[in-house]
Amino acid sequence: MKKIFTFIIILLTINIKAQDIEASLVLRLSFCGNTNDLSAFENNAEYMGNNAVFTTDHLGNENSAMYFNGFSDWVRVPASASINEPVDAITVACWAKYESLAFGQWAPIMAKTNTNEVLDRQYSLGLNGLQGKIYMMDTYVGEAELLADTWYHYAITYTPELYQCYLNGELIGEVAPNSPVTGNDKDLEIGRDTPQSTDYFHGVLDEINVFNRVLSAEDILALKNNDGCNFSSVKEQKLQLRFQIVPNPSADQIILQLPDDATYQVSIVDIHGRLIHQIQNQQHQVEVAVSGFQSGMYLVKILSDKGYGTEKLLVK
Repeated sequence: MKKIFTFIIILLTINIKAQDIEASLVLRLSFCGNTNDLSAFENNAEYMGNNAVFTTDHLGNENSAMYFNGFSDWVRVPASASINEPVDAITVACWAKYESLAFGQWAPIMAKTNTNEVLDRQYSLGLNGLQGKIYMMDTYVGEAELLADTWYHYAITYTPELYQCYLNGELIGEVAPNSPVTGNDKDLEIGRDTPQSTDYFHGVLDEINVFNRVLSAEDILALKNNDGCNFSSVKEQKLQLRFQIVPNPSADQIILQLPDDATYQVSIVDIHGRLIHQIQNQQHQVEVAVSGFQSGMYLVKILSDKGYGTEKLLVK
């Protein structure tokens, strides 16, 4: 009996932790035949080029990653409140396989800027393939042998005091930032950077993730082990689960009218992805007091073995 109880507690802990990760997610591009954002903020991207090419991912799944030609195409994620939010605590992650290096040296993966000043980048991720180094902003944060035509999972976390760099789920570097990250209202560009000259990524990118908090080593390993578009397609199905919030807008109390025959975890996050309120084991109708919330827009999320849903809530 004790073993069963411990197992249940472990499952609940994993489930809650996964939801905490999703609450801080501001962008996920899985490139499953499109450039749609799979986070709750719907920061859908736009392909900038002549012909978008979707290809196989690191697991061999077809139509599940994006090919970049290295000279003329990239993906643009328009600036938004959620994209602009990560400043004091950031995690960026992706799968990448470069084929060749811009100017024999660079493989730019993402950069939130459109100027030629390195310090104008709010956050970025790229490779100096010639030297085998991984960078964010103006700081090399990790070093390893980075072979062409080889898939690697990259992740960098940032606070004003410390960068951490992970390669294939393992911590390979810790270093203090050369300069602090500052916010901007620029678009996030995937597969292109503009330091002095314009550099393009040549190869395949997949599972672009941006979080507005520092993920743990366990979280990053979980990201690395996600099954690409198979994981994302399941999440998309769950996001289609609908429920009602009454009244909406509200200044006092709301009632969540949940689908029948399931038990739900209910989470409320603000527009920047910060977890504001969370309750477990809820059924049918759930009352939530919002009188202590600041005025503004929130996202209400529900999760059960039946599905996953998100609705917007306006607090007056």
